Amino acid sequence: MALQRERAAGEHHPLAERLPAARRRGVSSSPRVSIGLPIYNGERYLRETLENWQQQDFEDYELIVSDNASTDASPDILAEFAARDPRVRVIRQDATLPAFDNYNCLVPEARGEYFAWTADDDLRDPSFLSKLVAVLDERPEVVLAHPQVQVFRGDDPSDLKPKVYFRRPCGTEDSKIARVCSVLRRSKTWGNVYGLIRREVLARTHLFHQPMGLVGDVGLMLELALHGKFALVPEVLFYLRYHDQALHRTQDDPMYDGGRGRRIDADTLRWVDELPLDPVERSLFLSELETWCRKAQKPRPWHLRLHPLRATWVRGRRTWVDLRRVLRGR
Repeated sequence: MALQRERAAGEHHPLAERLPAARRRGVSSSPRVSIGLPIYNGERYLRETLENWQQQDFEDYELIVSDNASTDASPDILAEFAARDPRVRVIRQDATLPAFDNYNCLVPEARGEYFAWTADDDLRDPSFLSKLVAVLDERPEVVLAHPQVQVFRGDDPSDLKPKVYFRRPCGTEDSKIARVCSVLRRSKTWGNVYGLIRREVLARTHLFHQPMGLVGDVGLMLELALHGKFALVPEVLFYLRYHDQALHRTQDDPMYDGGRGRRIDADTLRWVDELPLDPVERSLFLSELETWCRKAQKPRPWHLRLHPLRATWVRGRRTWVDLRRVLRGR
């Protein structure tokens, strides 16, 4: 599919000479970090997200955007930021791609040593990049560095929920299989996947895909765990936004199936055969997957079974009073 690039890689920008020295370094043809932003009709929070990235204290990065044939004001907002900041590079898709493809197409476009995905509505602390880059620079055995996460709802980033995610590290073990077990048993992959990843390692994976009904980020995290260790920065540097248009943890989200579709089939076996495992490791890997799938098929507690209904209700702006009436048959 043809791609329309609104700014070619490394093209001289007329504003570059008027930027501060640190910002001019961001125009480099070989930035340290590549940020990938897949977007489709995300005008609501896009401007806030782009301004948030411009506040990073680590400035040697490029921001690559895949605009998935948006029909709202997203292209205009992106063009405005690309004109102001030469680090922003926009790829306009001619037709709407599947969600995973819109994520995956950003990786071959990246030029940085490290890579991170970002959503069009989440926010980062200004030190997000500098602290994660420092970890990867100092620890060559680490393939993914990620921070702790807090959630906020709606338009007010200061309205943070008290719970902090990723208080305990996972994927830090020396053994490949031990790291796989850690990811399957303890990881919340929706947070890890937005950390900072070594690009050359990421390029050796299948990226986002869905073997055996796995949500796409789980498959990717398992592959990364086979290539190296994860590292947790014990600070909240990532703020996940929940709002009425978000797809987090709902039936509409292609990265969330609640475990109902987990199974081991021919596609799973083909995927496992392509992983960097010896015969013994492959057998242990499949055994862990089988255990994980069986646990996912067990009936969920009643409050977890309400997740899809609750998410639908929130998007429809209905109240919990209305929901209780429905559940009671009133």
